[in-house]
Amino acid sequence: MVGQRVTVKIDKLVGGGDGLARQDDGRVVFVPGVLPGERVVAEVVSAKKDFAKTRLVEVLDASADRRRAPCPYVAAGCGGCDWQHIAPAAQLRLKAQIVEEALRRTARLATPSVGIGAAVDEAGYRTTLRMAADDHGRLGFRGRQSHRVVVVDRCMVAAEGVNRALAAIDQIARGTDEVTIRAGLSSGDVSVTPGAPGTITERVAGVDLRVSPGSFFQSGPQAAHLLVDAVRQAAGDLVGTAMIDAYGGIGLFAATVGGPGSLIVESNAAATADAHVNVAGRSIAVATTTVEEWKVDRTDRRWMVADPARAGLGRDGVAAVVRSEVHHLVLVSCDPVAMARDTALLVDAGFVHRHSTVLDLFPNTHHVEVVTRFDRAVADRPAS
Repeated sequence: MVGQRVTVKIDKLVGGGDGLARQDDGRVVFVPGVLPGERVVAEVVSAKKDFAKTRLVEVLDASADRRRAPCPYVAAGCGGCDWQHIAPAAQLRLKAQIVEEALRRTARLATPSVGIGAAVDEAGYRTTLRMAADDHGRLGFRGRQSHRVVVVDRCMVAAEGVNRALAAIDQIARGTDEVTIRAGLSSGDVSVTPGAPGTITERVAGVDLRVSPGSFFQSGPQAAHLLVDAVRQAAGDLVGTAMIDAYGGIGLFAATVGGPGSLIVESNAAATADAHVNVAGRSIAVATTTVEEWKVDRTDRRWMVADPARAGLGRDGVAAVVRSEVHHLVLVSCDPVAMARDTALLVDAGFVHRHSTVLDLFPNTHHVEVVTRFDRAVADRPAS
């Protein structure tokens, strides 16, 4: 079947960004670069018993939400922005549909509460770029479904400070496969790793945050601000009280929505060093350990923000949430299927899904951010 061309109509988009279609025999076909309702020709690149993956050959009937990609490097094969064919107004709506579908199918919630939140600007929002180097030391991005490097001289979604730093790098030393460029919009600092690594400072929700080269930060300060605002809305009157910032990184949430007595739990030593600086003088503690191995030191913190990696909390992470004895959880997820799996585990552990807000912190890509409020079911029972 590999190499065969099929004509299909796209039913919907799924986690990962591809379109899903069904052939007449019921076989599922995944097609990249499409939109719901489109009729397309696709060529099979791999096939299993129940499904096939394809590449898009031709769009026969285009969606009204389709547009010409604004970045010229998309036509050159750059794999960095896989949703540039979708009009910006439709991207967040489609991401919310993917999240709702995941909650229905994977978490088995009959009527999940899902809302559309905010989105960052389409261009110039990224303050960190991780770039690949070709055989001549020139920087670019991996091609779609390949290891080929598409060399670029600037990036549409990168902040101007990042593009200036990119333009200043003629070529890198041989043997270096990747370069990370990070620019601080608030401070004007620039960090290039390897080469000239250094800390940057960003201001988010009125708080200055130090970010070292080895620490994670959101796609940019605008994304961080929107994420903090969504967490603040989900937490409600819990904001400003003692909380646990789990998988807390540099302490973004403890520094912006936590109160005295809060705790940051993070395993990356560079990030916790930043966190100590970012919450200095705030009566907020920092624990350098994994959330899964963290030993609960006190149980008077009523709520937690958990921002795990793409794989989600998983069973061990949910077990840590349960051990903490928090009554309220705000879960930040960057993968809809992992978020739905975590939801199922949390419901089994006695939590109730209240509401999920879908944010677009990575426009022109399939990546989605979801902020979800959970409450322990016991918290709803009247006191005896």
